Amino acid sequence: MNTTTITTSEHDALSRLDVFVAERCSVSRSLAQSVIKEGGVKVNGCVCIKNRRLKPGEQVEVTLPEPHDPEALPDLWGECPDCCGDRFGAETLEARVKGMHAGELLKLDAEAALRLFRNIPAVARPLEALCETGLGYVSLGQPAGTLSAGEAQRLRLAALLGKGGTAGKVRNALPGIYVLDEPARGLHFAEVEKLIRLFRKLTEAGNAVLVVEHREEMLAAADVKIEMGPGGGPSGGRILSVEKA
Repeated sequence: MNTTTITTSEHDALSRLDVFVAERCSVSRSLAQSVIKEGGVKVNGCVCIKNRRLKPGEQVEVTLPEPHDPEALPDLWGECPDCCGDRFGAETLEARVKGMHAGELLKLDAEAALRLFRNIPAVARPLEALCETGLGYVSLGQPAGTLSAGEAQRLRLAALLGKGGTAGKVRNALPGIYVLDEPARGLHFAEVEKLIRLFRKLTEAGNAVLVVEHREEMLAAADVKIEMGPGGGPSGGRILSVEKA
């Protein structure tokens, strides 16, 4: 392992830590992100502020693996000794909402948070949208980069539906065509049913929902099933059959 200390200059004031490490240590962004994830970077002794922008003159201690191989790093997160994983300073953590500070609130999943804030419409609306798109199990503080492709698609859909009214009233969503690529991948059957109900509401409101999917539950709920093939990639792309419900 190779440990080195580098210091930001006034020109680095807007640099994110992964970009800064990659540039100053002459490594790839993927390696820099892996090193940060593994806990090999300390900014003023606090690991948890890795995603904020740097200040001029900050010292950054970087521990790089030898050789520089991202695969050699374990997939784990270090806990900041100052905040113990709450991700905020002591002054911020003094504020309480419903008896909980910001760190505790971010550890709640969307369903638990909705039960807590159901009577506050501005907070409840986006939480309802998360639950209705099958993301009720996701914690509020979960990094977006840890979501699967299907979860990321549903998160974007929830963001759209949560902009106005309740998630169940999809008439507030912009009319159009919704295209999703295997949004049900990895979902429990009960969550798939929630997603199907949401898609049905979207179509009943005058929208079109186009889904690339292999789950039998999703296929059974489709109004029109289009089979593409005969193979994958360059071997496919042709319509083999069209079946209406």
